Amino acid sequence: MPAEAAGQRFLERILPAGLFESIEAGTRTFMLECSCGNKRDLWEAGGMKAAGTEERTLARCETCQKATWQRKRKKTEAERRQEFEDGIRGRVYLSSRAWWASLVVWSSAALVWSLPLFLVVEPQDPAWAAGISLAALFAGWIGPWFWLTTRYRITDQALHVNSGPFHVELDLIRIQEVSERRKSLGMSFALDTKFLWVGYPMAFGAVLVSPRERELFLRELAEGCRHLRRVGAELVP
Repeated sequence: MPAEAAGQRFLERILPAGLFESIEAGTRTFMLECSCGNKRDLWEAGGMKAAGTEERTLARCETCQKATWQRKRKKTEAERRQEFEDGIRGRVYLSSRAWWASLVVWSSAALVWSLPLFLVVEPQDPAWAAGISLAALFAGWIGPWFWLTTRYRITDQALHVNSGPFHVELDLIRIQEVSERRKSLGMSFALDTKFLWVGYPMAFGAVLVSPRERELFLRELAEGCRHLRRVGAELVP
């Protein structure tokens, strides 16, 4: 990029030999105030961490062309991690849940959890009974685990689908179509019959989702899938 090349030449010219290699050049713009009064269009030429708790950033004012070291408190590791997580975290959409699916999931869980009660009626070997009880406890949580953790998240680059131990990441630029009708088999992460079929070039051919806030989900997905156009509640090529 011309701006990046100009920034590298600028740094090589003003910095001592050998120091330039330790500075990461960039082309980001940010809000800083120059002594000339300009508060905008300050181009970050590079950054260098100072000792202690300070961090220095070399910036050049686009108005007066003066380069200055901007000092700021160095972020802690926890702050950097939180900033990174905030940057990739999009809006989380919970799955809508049909009443009959809720009945099936929780009835099945209750039935499995009740199995140890039969061991009380008919005494068994204590070790064997303890094993059966633990197995029933964990097995009963499988359905509710999927039920409680199925959610969808849209970031700048991808649609993330989570359900239980499964996580599927769909690149937005590779999504082929979003329809209210099932057009092929696919991995189902929908807990409702009112699902969205998301066509994608993968082994299963599609992913089924059922966001509770359907309109907001479609609106945000349409913003990320610029290669598709929205027609009603669908995204088509």
